Amino acid sequence: MLKLNDKEIQEFICNETSYFALNIIDLSTREVIFANKAMKKIMVDINAKKCWQSIYGQSDICSWCKADELVNIADDKTDDKPIHEFEHFNEYANRWFKVQKKVTNLEDGRKVLISILVDITTQKESQGKLISTQVKLTQQAQKLKEAQIELKRLASIDSMTNLYNRRYFLDTSKMLFELAKRNGEDISVIMLDIDRFKAINDTYGHKIGDEVIISLSKKLIDYTRKSDVVCRFGGEEFVILLPNTDIDGATVISNKIRDRIENLIVDISEEKHLKFTVSIGVSKVDLKIDKDVESAVNRADKALYEAKNSGRNRVVVDA
Repeated sequence: MLKLNDKEIQEFICNETSYFALNIIDLSTREVIFANKAMKKIMVDINAKKCWQSIYGQSDICSWCKADELVNIADDKTDDKPIHEFEHFNEYANRWFKVQKKVTNLEDGRKVLISILVDITTQKESQGKLISTQVKLTQQAQKLKEAQIELKRLASIDSMTNLYNRRYFLDTSKMLFELAKRNGEDISVIMLDIDRFKAINDTYGHKIGDEVIISLSKKLIDYTRKSDVVCRFGGEEFVILLPNTDIDGATVISNKIRDRIENLIVDISEEKHLKFTVSIGVSKVDLKIDKDVESAVNRADKALYEAKNSGRNRVVVDA
């Protein structure tokens, strides 16, 4: 940006083809006593007397006017009169300008305010496009991050029941096993299976079979704690990992689940309703012997089949 001095002022006055807009205001009358061609192109009314009328089309002195402030500063620093610089959007010209203003004295003694305006609209538009691009890139990055999180979640969720799937169980059980081992806390496993599920499918169809699985899944969430990991292990088989829970606590929870599922009703139609039962196997992770949770899962699975073979609709605890 050019610094204002007497020589440059004369050059601006003489150079009527300048791309820089220049005006000089008599501070005693607030009238524009000079404006070059570039300035006149962006003035609202070149014949108006007051600067706020001719330059900006305002009915009164501009709220952003710094003339009096610049006069006071200039009076205090006569050797080095300061330049006030700012950016301004001219609504009449629909353009952005970089503005420099300086108070100085003419040879006849008049105190004047000299203003130089440089059109920075293109620069502003480029900045705006850059900011817009950066915002879009940020939004796209956020959407990508959210999509990755959602994909990771979907990879861990059973699509029918919205319970965790087998893959998630195996990954999470490793972490919970190490945590329990480090803290010396109990950890137990519940395996459960819908009794005579094939008969349900054969009698009522797979759609009703799916409704039974979904109804059970919702109840398993209701009957367990937020800290418990409830998974659909496959088909009509489910597994629940119970952190900080001993075998007695797991047995109590299992009996509660078995009892409430026994009384659960699935509506087939307005006239027909279906009741079903589950068999459950319970085991505890032996932190001294077991190398992972899978050993306890296998024991719970054996207990589950013992429950099936001994009459179904019962809980069997691994001895």
